[in-house]
Amino acid sequence: MNEPNTLSSTLSSTLSVPFFSDPDRLEKFRAIALTWVHTKFVPHAAMRGVGVDCVHLAARIYQECGLFADYGFPAYTMDGGRHLQRSLVTDWLDSHPSFQKLHYDSPTFGLSQLLDAIAPGDLICFNIVRVPHHCGLFYMHSGRMFIHAMHRYGVCFGNLQDPTYRTNVTAIYRPVSPSVPSPEVSDV
Repeated sequence: MNEPNTLSSTLSSTLSVPFFSDPDRLEKFRAIALTWVHTKFVPHAAMRGVGVDCVHLAARIYQECGLFADYGFPAYTMDGGRHLQRSLVTDWLDSHPSFQKLHYDSPTFGLSQLLDAIAPGDLICFNIVRVPHHCGLFYMHSGRMFIHAMHRYGVCFGNLQDPTYRTNVTAIYRPVSPSVPSPEVSDV
């Protein structure tokens, strides 16, 4: 089944509040993210100033901001998903209650549509090799910056205006606070 060619949240029977809609949380996110800059890239590591990969960078920043207490990613390889038919990263995000997927089709939508939909703290998935296997966290609209960990550069900022990134965005996930039941609609 094809997903609609739109940039809209997945609808569900619950209402989710974007985790970083709270100004204090957003400020904390930005401050924590900056403390990771220049950390070396080390596969499967998650130690600030020592080493981290892109997936663990996102998870640790979210964990330090209070989105979740623990995360348990499936084992993954550092080959860009060359041997996979599906992304273990997006499968995990799709199943996790702290994330809401925003649909995005990079060949159809341009930078302006992407920036209209994305918010600071959102997780961006990139298909750099075969499946979405690289991720970063959107940092700010000014400069169109996101933070991520790259093999040769460590933790650094990327720019969504760069076609290398913009044209390879495959999904955006919004971190959300615990869901609350939707209000019942009354016919009265």
